[in-house]
Amino acid sequence: MKAYALLALALGTCAHAADMADIQPFGIKPGTSIDQLIKMGATPSSTPGYYRINKVPTPNSAFEFYTIKASPKQGVCRISGVGVTIKNDPPGSSTRNSFNSLKAALVSKYGSSEDFDFIDSNSIWKNSNDWMMSIKEEDRYLTSFWKPGDSKGLPEGYAIMLNASALNSTDGWVSLAYEFPNMKACTAEINLNKGDGL
Repeated sequence: MKAYALLALALGTCAHAADMADIQPFGIKPGTSIDQLIKMGATPSSTPGYYRINKVPTPNSAFEFYTIKASPKQGVCRISGVGVTIKNDPPGSSTRNSFNSLKAALVSKYGSSEDFDFIDSNSIWKNSNDWMMSIKEEDRYLTSFWKPGDSKGLPEGYAIMLNASALNSTDGWVSLAYEFPNMKACTAEINLNKGDGL
């Protein structure tokens, strides 16, 4: 199961009624308009509704750039920090250290998380130097979620996912995604607009 499918599953239990000014990850307010994003330096990606921005109002040194999901009416509904590449790390030690450092900071702010840290019993990537490869092949997961009801201080309608990923057998990164209460409406609007011009 892909990490983002796990996040969708976690969000399925969340209500979507909160003051969207409660949390501003990386200094980006939920509902920020696309025009404002463009003024900040965001550029559209090839995927409808997604934007990339290299500099945010409140950056974190663990991340190289940021991806944002937004629709014309709903504005920003999701933001993700994409971690710097951690090179030459086949056993995943440095990648796990980065993950655990970010997790500790999130736990201190939002409380305990729901964690997935396991490898498929049928995986061939079980040796100590296969950790990164097992992540790349999606035989192994290192993911934590925060959602209302499980976490202190996280308003209804929000969810957070921290996830370890791999580029190849040696290089990895960690991503941190925040989804906002307008996520469902934002996604519906983007999907509806995909038919424009046909």
